[in-house]
Amino acid sequence: MKWAISLPSALVDIIPGLRIGLALSLILTVATEMQASLRGVGYNIFMAQRLYRSADLYAGLIVIGMIGFFINQLLLISERRLLPWTTRQAR
Repeated sequence: MKWAISLPSALVDIIPGLRIGLALSLILTVATEMQASLRGVGYNIFMAQRLYRSADLYAGLIVIGMIGFFINQLLLISERRLLPWTTRQAR
C-alpha cells in the first residue's frame, strides 16, 4: 500500500529531473563528439566550423535544437498523462 502513495508523489519530482538530465546529456554528448569522435552531429558541427561551412554548421545546430525540443515535448506529454493533477493548475 505504501507504493501506491509514494510513487505518484515522487513522480512530481522525477519527471522534471528527467527533463533537466536529458537536456544536460544532449549538451554533453554534442560537446564530447566535438572533442573525441569521428562521426556524429557534434563532429559535423565542429568540422563545418573549421572548414568555414556556415550552412552545415547552422543545419547541425537546428538538428540538435529539434532533437532537444522533441525530447522535451515527449516528456511534457508524459507528465500531463501521468500527473494530471499537477499540470492543470499551470495552464
